[in-house]
Amino acid sequence: MNAQLVKSVLAGMFAAMLLAGAPVRADHGHDEVRRLQESGKILPLEDILKEAHWQRYRRLLEADLNRHQGRYYYELELLDERGVVWRKRFDATSGELMNHGRK
Repeated sequence: MNAQLVKSVLAGMFAAMLLAGAPVRADHGHDEVRRLQESGKILPLEDILKEAHWQRYRRLLEADLNRHQGRYYYELELLDERGVVWRKRFDATSGELMNHGRK
């Protein structure tokens, strides 16, 4: 995937999150995120959202890319139709659900 396409995808993803009302945390700069995605070290957030089945939830409240002990993970906060906030963590490399629960 070329750099311009990656930049467009990231811009669209963050724009969609902002329109949905989700704060975008910049713990990792956009250039670093793009580099990690291009190298295959992490999956795009878009792929993680598909895995999270976020359609079951009313709203994405927040999405973070974090790193702990050399392992990248996405942390999502989602609001369900009953108004309950859920936190889900996904391995950013494999997309595997690491844990989840109510906030």
